Amino acid sequence: MQLYTKILIGMVLGILVGALYNGIYDKDTWAKWDSNQDNQVSLAEYLTANELPGEKIRADFDKIDQENDGKITLREYQLDFFNKSDLNQDGKVVLEEYLDGVKDSAYWKALFEQDDANGNGYVSMSELVEAHFDHERWADMDKNDNGELSFGEFLAESKEENAAETGAAFASLDNNNDGNLSLTEFKAVYGWQRFAKYTDPIGDIFIRLVKMLVVPLVLVSLILGAASLGDIRKVGKIGLKAFGFFMATTAIAALIGIGVGNIIRPGDGLPPEKRDDLVAQYEASASAKTQTDDAAKMKKQDTFDKISALVVRLVPTNPFKALSEGDMLGVIFFSLFLGLTITMIPDEKALPIIKAFDGLNDAVIKMVTLAMETAPYGVFALMINVVAALGMDVLLILTKYAIAVLIGLLLHVSLTHGSLILFYLRKNPILFVRAVKESIVMAFSTSSSSAALPISLNVSQTNLGVSRQVSTFILPLGATINMDGTAVYQAIAALFIAQVYDIPLDFTQQMTIILTATLASVGAAGVPGAGMITLALVLSTLGVPEAGIALIFGLDRILDMCRTTVNVIGDLTLSAIMAKSEGEEINIRLDKDLIPG
Repeated sequence: MQLYTKILIGMVLGILVGALYNGIYDKDTWAKWDSNQDNQVSLAEYLTANELPGEKIRADFDKIDQENDGKITLREYQLDFFNKSDLNQDGKVVLEEYLDGVKDSAYWKALFEQDDANGNGYVSMSELVEAHFDHERWADMDKNDNGELSFGEFLAESKEENAAETGAAFASLDNNNDGNLSLTEFKAVYGWQRFAKYTDPIGDIFIRLVKMLVVPLVLVSLILGAASLGDIRKVGKIGLKAFGFFMATTAIAALIGIGVGNIIRPGDGLPPEKRDDLVAQYEASASAKTQTDDAAKMKKQDTFDKISALVVRLVPTNPFKALSEGDMLGVIFFSLFLGLTITMIPDEKALPIIKAFDGLNDAVIKMVTLAMETAPYGVFALMINVVAALGMDVLLILTKYAIAVLIGLLLHVSLTHGSLILFYLRKNPILFVRAVKESIVMAFSTSSSSAALPISLNVSQTNLGVSRQVSTFILPLGATINMDGTAVYQAIAALFIAQVYDIPLDFTQQMTIILTATLASVGAAGVPGAGMITLALVLSTLGVPEAGIALIFGLDRILDMCRTTVNVIGDLTLSAIMAKSEGEEINIRLDKDLIPG
């Protein structure tokens, strides 16, 4: 079975398991809590649902009132306090009873010896009361200070104590601190959704395993690619052509997104109460994505600052720091600089270096091949988490928005990339996509251009016939600055949020979306969720409430998978175009997969 088939199977199984997890929860308890059936539980509803019943309090009162005279004396209350420790009800508390069910036995042994004031081997009632009875609490309960509790006093104290504990329990469930419990928050504790956390580490390990190899792969492959190109003028020519292509296609992508957003108008007709529910449900997570230091800096920069900051970021102050932090722009510059420098030294010194990096490159590729064997399991775990958390309700509510984004992405791939493949490369676009299917599946399943880079390099060289020199230069560069899919998404998302809030955007503002989305996407990290930060920048430029990001946060992971796929198709298209522009022959092969069999 082919690798991409295994990944697809893992993805489908993950969706099914995630849907199962999302659909199974304690419906009776939720119905009891949600008394007004508005799909959220207020603190008042929660307190009412979890209030101690009067009969339970009455039973506790009668148990303490051993004389059955309708009142609890101080002696009776202290006796009840003692009996909770006197497990075998023999009138004394021995060391074994102190140690019952505890972990820190040394502490409780020391406490027992301290409480056993006369050293007779047990703690009497008077000794225990003297050491631990809460006299202040008794005084608070005994409102009229007559040395006994009526049922009314006992009832009031029990309800007050229960309300405090219940309120604390409510706060622990209210993850976004909006004063209400959503069904999603309820499921995270009282549904099968909570079991998704047990597969989370599998997905996290897979993503970390792939990302672990990205930096060394980019470093080694770019050094080899630059060293193999030889002529510095050739590098500069290819680099300028690639950058121009990326900027042009990104601007076209944003323009397509604007067109689709205006025609479909996905934000019209969303009920205000549903909008508020979605904002409350995802606002905390969206804020964590967008209210970062990087996002704050980007919002304060004008267009010139953004461009100049990008140029400055190309040159790392410490290449080893860039490598350790995964700063891909810095890694790319350093790799190209080192590779070009190797071509300037004598051959007898350059060849051993190239040979060493060539061997290291083979080793890294082998590591990638082994890592890809774990992809089906990693994707399975990732999809469980996504679907278990989101369920189908949010997906159905935002279907119109999702369809608009998917249409925009499909139009960009068909019209922009498809036209280039058909008219410039003179190849069948469908065959082209089939040839790079492994990279497409990896990009879709991981939502990361960087994670798909190892596969992209392989299919570009093996299935398209692009030379190593071109592919190892273009693809790492594209994974960093080519964000066609992100530009489509940001344009539609900005219009969608503005439409939901009923904020009209004129022609100038919509052109601003194209410019901002194009510039913001350049240099964005090729990792899941990078588009969220840049979308916040686009919204702040337009004056649209950034809290609206919470509306689409629930679908972000799924749409991120789709837009990353478009980004990677664009990278592979450009690698073939650059190869042909340099006189190489593009030959599409469909019989070569990274892991055959």
